[in-house]
Amino acid sequence: MRKYKSLLIFLLIAPLFLFIGGCKKNQTPEIPKVPQGLTDTNGDKYDNGYVDTSYIFYTDTRDAEDEDIAFKFNWGDGTESNWSEYITSGETFYMSHSYSMAGTYKIKAKSKDIHNNETDWSSDYEIIIISKSAAPFNPSIIPLVDSTSLENPISFKVCAIDTSSNDSLKYQCQWGSTLDTTWRYDFKPSGDTIIVKHTYLDISDVGIQVAKVRAKDQHGSVSEWSAPCTITVVFPPLPTPPTTPKLKDILYPTYYWQTPFTFSTTGDTMIKLQFIWGDGKSSSWVPGEGTGEDVKLEHSFVTLGICSVVAITQDKFEQSSLPSLPYEIDIQSNFLAKWGSNRLNAPIGITISNDILYVVDHNNKEIKTFDKNGNFISAFGSGVLESPMYIAADSGFVYVTDAHNFVCKFQKTGAFVAKWGQSKGTGNGEFDFPCGIVIDSNYVYIVDSRNLRIQKLNKDGSYEAQWSLTSKASGMTITGDTLYVACNFGNIVKVFRTTGEDIGSIGNGEGATDGKLLDPCDVAVYEDYVYVVDTDNARIQKFTKGNGFNVRWGCNGSNEGQFNAPQGIVIDDDGNIYVSDTINNRIQKFKAGSKGGTL
Repeated sequence: MRKYKSLLIFLLIAPLFLFIGGCKKNQTPEIPKVPQGLTDTNGDKYDNGYVDTSYIFYTDTRDAEDEDIAFKFNWGDGTESNWSEYITSGETFYMSHSYSMAGTYKIKAKSKDIHNNETDWSSDYEIIIISKSAAPFNPSIIPLVDSTSLENPISFKVCAIDTSSNDSLKYQCQWGSTLDTTWRYDFKPSGDTIIVKHTYLDISDVGIQVAKVRAKDQHGSVSEWSAPCTITVVFPPLPTPPTTPKLKDILYPTYYWQTPFTFSTTGDTMIKLQFIWGDGKSSSWVPGEGTGEDVKLEHSFVTLGICSVVAITQDKFEQSSLPSLPYEIDIQSNFLAKWGSNRLNAPIGITISNDILYVVDHNNKEIKTFDKNGNFISAFGSGVLESPMYIAADSGFVYVTDAHNFVCKFQKTGAFVAKWGQSKGTGNGEFDFPCGIVIDSNYVYIVDSRNLRIQKLNKDGSYEAQWSLTSKASGMTITGDTLYVACNFGNIVKVFRTTGEDIGSIGNGEGATDGKLLDPCDVAVYEDYVYVVDTDNARIQKFTKGNGFNVRWGCNGSNEGQFNAPQGIVIDDDGNIYVSDTINNRIQKFKAGSKGGTL
């Protein structure tokens, strides 16, 4: 029985021992650091303070259990603060206090945790509070000049005197409605004149501006504002005019309307720039490229005669310069006539024989004939042609290539004669997308485009010879024993003898600058010059037979002298030029050329 009684007593008191052993005493926070401060509400720190002036003091400490902490300050003037609200352990605590009497004061702090475990007081922080001196007086601000311009710094003389304590001074200026965000400079001796600079930057500053100043001594006493001074702010001088525009293109023998030309100019301070073209049009304002850098713009003139091109620039305040000196350009037109928009649908190939123009009316699948003034004569080929491309004619017959892999021969009356190449193939006399076609006294020469070759046939269609091309080609022309082939996929015009000998090329590669080609679709020769239909650049380019670039005309559009994907060209015996303006569904006729520089 005694055994069971002892066991019962142990079971009753064991939990009590466990509870007592598991309890651990909460630790008091660390003693706060020595307080610091004597900082005013503007954030300025002082060695001494003034009576009746509120200053900010601060301290911090940590709690071992990382529990929240409250603080109390002893101000050294017989007063203590109340306990603060609890803040996070390690966070800096701030509190303000002012003193009503001058003297030396020792400030200390203590802290407690949420269990009211208080620390001892910290070490002392000693401060000196003195009687408040009179504020500095008689501040003044005087501009060194009466006026200034935007972005041009102006200097002012600033001065004030601290008669009560001869403290050093800081200054704060007000520029119209704009107040300096900081007090300027380190403290300067009372009575010293300092130079303060200010720059007016905004258009709204133009006019009469008012400036004033106030001073603050080392103890935080701030003077009244000075009497205001006035300054006249004006716009800066007008920007310097740009340089005389320069024509960036090479010097042409003739400058044609509806043809883009590139001009450039430079300037010292070009924020924006505009060209005035002298034909009633101006460019939009474009960003300048910086000091001394070229600004280039392109323009197609819409009037004839002398056009004086000038440039003007604007600064950041949108002040425009005077115009530059002019560049004079004599704009001429070689346009004569246009026709066919009511009859043609995507004209491509074109040739002339006995003063009759033969035009491939591609989408209408027939041939249309006109006189040299554009008067309609006849149409033929309907029901025979499927996708006609290019055309050639001699004294008795007309030969037409068809993209459906055959060539048709007609009498000039339009009567069908024969069809060569009945299906696509690579054999002799077979075709794969035939395009350009020309004839001489004995032979017919055909661009067999996808087979990358020229085929030479007899006029009865029998095979004679062939030679290779390096790229797909489109139209071609013949003069004497020389063939000129527009290789539209190669962006070049290849030159061959009628025997197939490769003797050179025309064009300077792919591109849109002078002499470069982009999808050239046809070519014509007149006297010593080669005229290339530069299709994707929507222009005609003229070269010497030795591949020297001479002149160009045209640009993309539907006005007279403009083109939209032109694909055919022919020149009559008088030098008049006829162009198939394909997407515009018309033929355009241009003025006769000569051996001189003009067309």
